[in-house]
Order: sequence, then C-alpha cells, then structure tokens
Amino acid sequence: MLLAGDADPVPLAQRPAFRAFAAETDPRRAIGRYAKISRDLITRVGPLASALLSAARSGDPELADLAATINRERLIGATTFTDRLAELDALTPLLTREQTRDVVWTLISPEVHSMLVLERGWSASSYERWLTAALTALLPG
Repeated sequence: MLLAGDADPVPLAQRPAFRAFAAETDPRRAIGRYAKISRDLITRVGPLASALLSAARSGDPELADLAATINRERLIGATTFTDRLAELDALTPLLTREQTRDVVWTLISPEVHSMLVLERGWSASSYERWLTAALTALLPG
C-alpha cells in the first residue's frame, strides 16, 4: 500500500491497530489509538508526502493528481475518526461534524508533522502525545 508507506497488501481499515481503534468504546482511548496509528503512518510517509504536496504547487498535472490522492486519503481517515467519535457521542458542540473533520484533517497533515518533527526537532513520541492532546480537545466539555 503505497499511501500507507509499506508493501503490506492489507488495507489500513483491516489492520489490527485500526480494528482495535474502531472497536474502542472509550473516546479518550479511541483518540490515543488513532494518534498512534497516525504517528506510525506519518512517520513512514510524512516526509515524502510533504515534499510531494509542496512540489504539486508547481502546476505539474501528475503531481497535482498525486497530491489530490494524498489529501483525499487523509480526508477519508479524518472522516472515519470523526464518525467514530460521533458514534460515541463524543464530539464538541462548538464545531459541526464537518468542521471537526476538517480540524482533524489539518492536524494529521504531512505539513504539520514536517513542521514539528523535521523543522522543530520533535521526537515521534512527542508528536504522538501532542496529537493525542490536540484531538482530545475536540471532546465535549
């Protein structure tokens, strides 16, 4: 799976870590599981994805198509996460479901990972702790 950053033919949604996230009934633990999945994925593909997204701004149609695929796949992941929190009745009333999804989409972006890890020198575990805290802020109250 190219966009998963490995050659494993099993789709992300069928992998054990993702299935454990989908089965989690505690919103905070679900967030922790999702942050770990996101960390693992972005650690593998983040630097390359960030470079491709940046290069796509050159106007090259093939790079633009690849960037659209990267962004679409990330949106699917953010939607899946947001939908799971909604199922658990764990979305903040301050944002719509779509706005929450868009915040998650931004937080898990290769650009944010690149800024924090590559440019500012954060460790992967520091990134995961930050992502967990940022996603937890989306919970009600």
